[in-house]
Amino acid sequence: MFVVAAICILLIASFSVCHSTITEKELILDSGVIIKYYYRASPFASSAKTVILLHGAKYNKETWVKTNTIFALAKHVNVYALDIPNKKVDDSVLRYIIEKLRVVKPVIVSPSLSGKYSIYLLTHYPDLVSAYIAVAPVIPPIDIAPLESLDIKSLFIYGDKDIEGIKRSR
Repeated sequence: MFVVAAICILLIASFSVCHSTITEKELILDSGVIIKYYYRASPFASSAKTVILLHGAKYNKETWVKTNTIFALAKHVNVYALDIPNKKVDDSVLRYIIEKLRVVKPVIVSPSLSGKYSIYLLTHYPDLVSAYIAVAPVIPPIDIAPLESLDIKSLFIYGDKDIEGIKRSR
C-alpha cells in the first residue's frame, strides 16, 4: 500500500508548484569519496518513513528538486536525494550511505543506472530496505536469483517503448 502511495505522490509532485529552498549536504565515506545530497524532513520527521531518491546517468539529485518531487514527498516522508559518483564507488556504496546517515529501512527509488547500487543492496542486505521502486533499472553483473525469494514490497516501472527497461524489469 505504501509503495502505491509513494508512486502517486511522485506523479503528483511533477505537477506541483513549490517555492521552498533546499540546502546541499555532504557525506564523506571512509574511502574519502564525497556523496552530495539533499535532505528534506517531513513535518512528522521522528515517526515518518524515509525515501531515498537515486538517479540515472542522464540526471542527478537536482532533477528531484526541479520536478518538486522532493518537496511533495517531504510533506509525508523524510527524503534524501543522493548524487552517487558512478566511477568512484563500488556497488556496496548504498549500504554505507544508509548506515552513515542512520536511516532505518528506507524506501529506495532507483531509476536506470542506480539499479546497480540498489539491486546489489537488495541481494546482499535486504533487511536494510522496506520497499523498492525501480524505474527500468540497470542490473549489475551479479546473481539476482535471491531477489525472487525476497519479501520486500516492490514496484517496477518502465516505458512501453523502453525495450531494455522492459527486459531488465521483468
